[in-house]
Amino acid sequence: MTGERQHHGPAFLRHLHYTDAKTDDHPIVQQQTSLQKITDVTTVIPEDSVIVYTDGSLQDTGTAGCAYVAYSGMTCVAEAMHRLPDWASTTRCELQGILRATNYVLDEERSGLVISDSRSGLESITSPRPVCQDLVRQIQHCLIREKTVALLIHFIWIPSNIGLHKHDYVDNLAKSACTLPIPDDASTITTGRVKTPLKKAALQTINEERSKQRGAGVSVRHYCKHCDTKYQYSRNKCLTRLSDVQ
Repeated sequence: MTGERQHHGPAFLRHLHYTDAKTDDHPIVQQQTSLQKITDVTTVIPEDSVIVYTDGSLQDTGTAGCAYVAYSGMTCVAEAMHRLPDWASTTRCELQGILRATNYVLDEERSGLVISDSRSGLESITSPRPVCQDLVRQIQHCLIREKTVALLIHFIWIPSNIGLHKHDYVDNLAKSACTLPIPDDASTITTGRVKTPLKKAALQTINEERSKQRGAGVSVRHYCKHCDTKYQYSRNKCLTRLSDVQ
């Protein structure tokens, strides 16, 4: 995994950095690598820059939210939580956090560093065909505004769940944001709000039907193994499972 990538196109799309961490590395190693990457990037931005950690959260119940926490040096100077529409995709939650963190930096009229654990979200910013195009376009417009006011904003991807205190804090804030009331401007019906419950209902119906078909004397484990067995034998041009003919 390469820490830096060469992005062609507008200069603001090149301010994207990836931590040189592997998923099979020990969390302590990933933490140290992430801290080193943050230190390296802070050397190329102004000393008075603000560092913003951001995260998004989608709960099993479908509630969604995002949050960011801003630091100037070691001092926390701002934090915010935002409730998002139910069943928003995980990437959309993350991009909402990145967008709001970027807007905060610009509103403060300071250069900054935005740190996220969403690789897919950050990669969307430089993708020619991004997911959640509406949010990506808003972020790109923010970065165009960044150039017009002579500010510098960099982005860093770091792994999640590596014991980094500041990131764990914003992660908890994002989860807490899911418990807030849905604002009026976020209550619109989304595709995710429709598709996800339908998928869950369909899966539940399938599981209930399979349970009804299972014989009273057949264990759940045996029945599941039977259903998962691929069709391997053909008798009179009729495909059957081996377990069906034993």
